[in-house]
Amino acid sequence: MNFKKLAQFVSSMSFVVLLAAQAFAAIEVESNLLSKLQMTSGANYVVETNKDYVLMYFWATWCPDCKEKLKGPIKEANDLKNMSLVIVNTEKDKNMVANFLERENIKLPVFMDLEKEVRKSLKVFSVPQWALLKKNKEKFELVATEVEFDLQKIKTLIGKN
Repeated sequence: MNFKKLAQFVSSMSFVVLLAAQAFAAIEVESNLLSKLQMTSGANYVVETNKDYVLMYFWATWCPDCKEKLKGPIKEANDLKNMSLVIVNTEKDKNMVANFLERENIKLPVFMDLEKEVRKSLKVFSVPQWALLKKNKEKFELVATEVEFDLQKIKTLIGKN
């Protein structure tokens, strides 16, 4: 094995990881951007100012993994005290989503990101995906985002393990 080439490759990958980490750390979301989310009923989202974290869960009706998470771990996450849970459907048809929630007996409030502004700012391009935001004055900073929902990891990130 050519160790010199391997060392160059590892060095270049470390630089790419460092750049990605810097870009990730720089993601901030204005509080008013979250207010653009609409509930399936048409009401706008109101940021809970007494909470330090916002957990956003992005999902779609056609996604079997999403449905499973909505009926299990997401409901558990709703019980965490210092965190607001914002469930965001990525589709455009409010009536279809409302009918799905009723048919599946899902009783959680669901928001729509009709203009995709929140998803674009958080770089959410697939479902299911979650993003944890930490309040910092009038903005929110992205703490973590992943595809696989891991409630224990989220509890650790917010200091509730």
